[in-house]
Amino acid sequence: MDLNTLDPLEHQQYIIERVFERGTWNDLKKLADIYKIGDIKNALKKARWLDEKTMYFVSAYFNIPLQEMRCYTQRQLSPVPWM
Repeated sequence: MDLNTLDPLEHQQYIIERVFERGTWNDLKKLADIYKIGDIKNALKKARWLDEKTMYFVSAYFNIPLQEMRCYTQRQLSPVPWM
C-alpha cells in the first residue's frame, strides 16, 4: 500500500486490521487516539481474517464473543482438514 495515498477514514478497516496483526502495544494505543473504540471494535468484528492469537486477544480485550467475529465464523465454516 502506498502510504502517500493512505486515507485514515477511507482505509479505516485496513489500518485497524494491520495494526492489530502486526503492531506493537504502543501502536494499539495510538490507534485508540485516532479512532473511536466503537469503530475499532466494529472493524475487528468485520475482519475477514485475523490470526488465531490476535482473534482471541481481541475477543478477550474488547469482550466480544467469538461468535460475533467474522474471522471466527469463517474458520468454523472452512476448517483445515489436517488439524
